[in-house]
Formats: sequence, structure tokens, C-alpha cells
Amino acid sequence: MIVSSFIMDADTNGDKYVDKAEWDADFDYRKKSKPELTREEHEAIFQDMDLNKDGRLNKEEILEWAEKA
Repeated sequence: MIVSSFIMDADTNGDKYVDKAEWDADFDYRKKSKPELTREEHEAIFQDMDLNKDGRLNKEEILEWAEKA
């Protein structure tokens, strides 16, 4: 599944969440292949995905956001 793969790639500390620092590092990596995405857009996506506003994304939040997109 794409979401699980994303979490495995982005979750560098292995806690099953993608925190803000990991999200930002992933942006820096993906920016090479998607130069049209701005940091502001990337930040807005994180804020939209973080439903419980705890500063990290879990699998359910990512799946729910993906279903809306």
C-alpha cells in the first residue's frame, strides 16, 4: 500500500508516525522530483492532514486525507 510505503520511507525514527521534522526532510527529498510544490503548500498539506493537531501524522490521518484528495 502506498501509505504504508510512505510512512516507512518518511518515518526515520521508526515510531510509526511522521512528525514535522520527518515531513520537512521528506519535502527536501521529494522537491527534486516535484519542483513545483512550494514549502508553503507542503506545510499547508501537513496542517490539513494532522487532524488531531499533535504535530505528527499517523496512518489513519494520512489515509483519511488521501481519500479526500
